[in-house]
Amino acid sequence: MARSGSAFPVNREINHLYKENAMVKTDLLKAWEKGNLAAA
Repeated sequence: MARSGSAFPVNREINHLYKENAMVKTDLLKAWEKGNLAAA
């Protein structure tokens, strides 16, 4: 029981990092698409 309880904060932290990473990826993708359109 104590194990699953201590795993929750870690899960939340991983979730948070994953979401931030996904946002960064989206921004990079948008910038890359803009660059591609400008180059085309």
